[in-house]
Amino acid sequence: MKITNQTRGTLVASSAIEARSFSQRLLGLMGRAELPVGGALVLDATNWVHTFWMRFPLDVIYFDRRGRVVGVSENLIPNRIGRPIWRAHAVIELNRGVIRTSETQLGDLLRFE
Repeated sequence: MKITNQTRGTLVASSAIEARSFSQRLLGLMGRAELPVGGALVLDATNWVHTFWMRFPLDVIYFDRRGRVVGVSENLIPNRIGRPIWRAHAVIELNRGVIRTSETQLGDLLRFE
């Protein structure tokens, strides 16, 4: 799936995958050596993330049911717990630096294709 920041007209991810089941959300990106350039993991029905057993830092975008950005966390390093964003319905885990390059900010509208 492709994710764009409709507000800014920028690309967030060119090849995102969704983690819908409990086990997919729990395992997430744990144990992977890297996330491919343009890759992302969308974690449905959650409002927080952790980076335990991860090997690389993440940028995280939190969004509500309408696709509106309600939180961002840049450079979340391995073995940490991200802060919960109570208004979030889901999160996107991305490579470090994607929030900056996509210019994503609170209130932006995301588009999932």
